[in-house]
Amino acid sequence: MDRKRIEMVFFFILLAAISVLVFLVLLPFIQPLVLAAILAAAFFPFHKKLTGWLGNRPSLSAIIIILLTVIIILVPLFFLGLRIFDESKDLYQSIRTSDISIVTSISERINEPLQNTVPGYEFNLQEYLANGVRWLGNNFGTLVSSTATVLIDMVLVIFALFFLLRDGQKLRKSIIELSPLSDKYDRNIFETLGRTVKAVLGGAILVALIQGVLSGAGLAVFGVPNPAVWGTLAAFAALIPPFYTSVVMLPAVIYLFVTANILQAVGLLIWSIILVGLIDNFLGPYLYGKGAKMSPLWVLFSVLGGLLFFGPLGFIFGPLVLSLFFSLVDIYRQFMQEKG
Repeated sequence: MDRKRIEMVFFFILLAAISVLVFLVLLPFIQPLVLAAILAAAFFPFHKKLTGWLGNRPSLSAIIIILLTVIIILVPLFFLGLRIFDESKDLYQSIRTSDISIVTSISERINEPLQNTVPGYEFNLQEYLANGVRWLGNNFGTLVSSTATVLIDMVLVIFALFFLLRDGQKLRKSIIELSPLSDKYDRNIFETLGRTVKAVLGGAILVALIQGVLSGAGLAVFGVPNPAVWGTLAAFAALIPPFYTSVVMLPAVIYLFVTANILQAVGLLIWSIILVGLIDNFLGPYLYGKGAKMSPLWVLFSVLGGLLFFGPLGFIFGPLVLSLFFSLVDIYRQFMQEKG
């Protein structure tokens, strides 16, 4: 083996070892860094325009966007997490310790035909609801159980977001230059991920969040207990075709009817149809048109899988991982076409 070859082998072994060490050093901060990268990709078009309006001052533009992010997203998310954590604990206890008549009635109606088909199997809606609420509380509890950890992560996101906004173009150019793939494939990956961020954050998830907020507000206004928990579940249900938020809102209307709150039930029904139900029809197409369209089925499974694998931030990470996979499959298809 000649000296040049030995040098190359040694270099790549050293590079691999150092890369592993760098990965292990950064591993505890992967989620804040990825979240900052996603926010930077989502805000970059606005950052570019704002930089021009401010006389080509990217640092000032990044600071303004960070302030807006903290005020509009991070602070409300933290306090919403606190509220959901508290409500979910109370709701979990009430479901486990009390016999809620409407839940029992639904379970009985489901079990009667089910027992004829699958003898011995019992559908326990009360247990399923309790487990679902406990999972929600545990996951959101991780966001608020350690204030110091949350504050550190928020600071890391803010710092990373500032530098990614200010130097994002240079970083992208460096990655393209270092990548062994052809530049057109690298650009294709970046463009696909960028479109996905716009479509998922600005389309499916933003619409779901708006519907969740409106659902929670309606539940609070018309007197349904634990509106933050049910509003959060409505936001997740908004990603599930074909029923969407009706999975949460319809049982809430029935609950108000059963408890003899007729006027509140009618009011919540009207609220659900006019304010919550029409958001997806009017706002959804406009926001989806801003980015790459993703099938609601893929959005659903990528969000649920992301939540199970990554935790609370999986509703963003899951669709991005799936989008990257589709992008690589598309590159492979182009490889095959060029060979053919």
